[in-house]
Amino acid sequence: MGHTNLLLMIPAAIAAYIGGSLGTKVMHARLKPGTVKKFLGALLLILALKMSLQLLTYNLDKGRIMSQEICYCYNYTDADIRNDIIHNGGESTVLAKIIAEKHNGSCNCAIHNPESR
Repeated sequence: MGHTNLLLMIPAAIAAYIGGSLGTKVMHARLKPGTVKKFLGALLLILALKMSLQLLTYNLDKGRIMSQEICYCYNYTDADIRNDIIHNGGESTVLAKIIAEKHNGSCNCAIHNPESR
């Protein structure tokens, strides 16, 4: 994630306020109240579905969306290692494989990993 640019947030907030106010006035002037309610209801439903989907895919352990790639050579993710630990009585065979390959010199994560490590 990046940092928050406060100088960009102020004009964006002002534009959102003005756009929202003007848009609401135009919508109420041109549409029937029942149509406005249906439109806003549909918009809220879409937002609620989007938020629900994000909550379902949210990784509570790491605070990230989806899984984080751990080994770029063998495409192992943090979720793969957690599942491996659960299925192997507290031991990770995936992590052992990664460590063994690293010691053998056949691991190329320094080349495949975007952070070169």
